[in-house]
Amino acid sequence: MMGARRRRLRKRRSGSESEGLWKAGLIAAVACALFAGGAWIYMEAASANPKIDQATLCPAGGPTGVAAVLIDTTDTLSPVQRLDVLNKLRGLREELPRGWLVAIYPVKSTPEQPPRASLSLCNPGRGEGLSQLTSNPALVEKRWRQAFDTPLQDLLGSLVAAGQGTSSPIMETIQSVAVAEFGDPDKKSLPRRLVLVSDMLQYSQKLSQYNGTRAFGEFAKTDAYRSLKSDLRDVDVEILYVSRANQERRQNADHIAFWTDFFADEGASISRIVRISG
Repeated sequence: MMGARRRRLRKRRSGSESEGLWKAGLIAAVACALFAGGAWIYMEAASANPKIDQATLCPAGGPTGVAAVLIDTTDTLSPVQRLDVLNKLRGLREELPRGWLVAIYPVKSTPEQPPRASLSLCNPGRGEGLSQLTSNPALVEKRWRQAFDTPLQDLLGSLVAAGQGTSSPIMETIQSVAVAEFGDPDKKSLPRRLVLVSDMLQYSQKLSQYNGTRAFGEFAKTDAYRSLKSDLRDVDVEILYVSRANQERRQNADHIAFWTDFFADEGASISRIVRISG
């Protein structure tokens, strides 16, 4: 009798211990799940709301790419051309990944030395598609519009409406921007784009394409080109090509070939040339 009672007590203790271990395991599993869920939410929040510099809007670790935009302000655009240029530049803005730096430089009759960007800001990212759980989409969108998009659009509108100049030193400006933006050691490993809004008719003391378009191979042998040569290795180039009235004989296939060879010699590649309407 006593032996049977002891066996029943041992079974009860064993069952209670097993139940206690099962409950402890369940609690531990729930705690681990909650911890993992909290860690996931934290990581998602960190990726959706990266720390950025309040002045430049760039990520704390620096920009993730560079887009330099050169706008030729030495000739007037027609109303239709202005509208088309602005539409295409707005398209560029939409393509710009979050974290990329956009630097706007005007092509002036007398290039600034050293060159200074009229605007230099990173795209901080938009609120669209962000989760309410990990971020504040409305606040992110407001920051994008007020701190990035509005100043960008205002500047582009003013530059596109700029008047005429006495010269058009396109190559000189490209060289200055290549040094200022693409020559920065902190940016050399980043993806880089160069966007030109211009008729691409170089007009300076070193080369005037109003005197006729020379083959690039011929120009490349001159001291003038050697003094203008830039390092544009691995830079992706896009040209928004502005046609000028009465310049058809200059803005021809040979003109396009000249600039294609020019950028190839500098180490860059032209991804596309888009003719501006008007």
